[in-house]
Amino acid sequence: KLVQNITGDVINQINTTTSNPVTNIDGKFKVSDGTSANTKTLTISKSGVPEIQFKGETNKIAVEVAGTDSVPVVTVKADPNLGQNIDISNNSTITNLSGGFNVKAGANTGAIQAGNTLEFAGKNYVEATYDTAAKKMTIGLDDATKTKIDNIGTTIGAAAKWTIQDAEAVPGSKQIDAATPLVV
Repeated sequence: KLVQNITGDVINQINTTTSNPVTNIDGKFKVSDGTSANTKTLTISKSGVPEIQFKGETNKIAVEVAGTDSVPVVTVKADPNLGQNIDISNNSTITNLSGGFNVKAGANTGAIQAGNTLEFAGKNYVEATYDTAAKKMTIGLDDATKTKIDNIGTTIGAAAKWTIQDAEAVPGSKQIDAATPLVV
């Protein structure tokens, strides 16, 4: 008879009453960030369902809640815009780059540190130009020297002279030029 009363009248009374005949039954759990200072206690009762919100920093952490009420799934991941929204100004490993490269010309070698400028300069009729828009370095002969080289055939022309000399004790010689050709 006692079992019938417990399974019938008592349980029915607990499940259907609105006057809360049993007030000292509830479920509790805690949520924290690992420190006791930031701990929240959630109480599950007949009249209320606590809500836990998962939030990420805007444009840095994305939170997605999916699944069902009985099997919810929370996914926390990097926001697709994370790389555009990170402030690295206090990260000296990145802001104070120590990279660079070495440059060698002839027997001279020197280090070029990140942020330094390497200047290209012309010498002995060589000039260097840099196009900032095309990011293009051009090194070549200056125009006056190039013109002389281009016209060297004309410059030599009739002014070229050759001397042929034999190896005799009293050597003989003959000058060959445009007016006196070599005939063999």
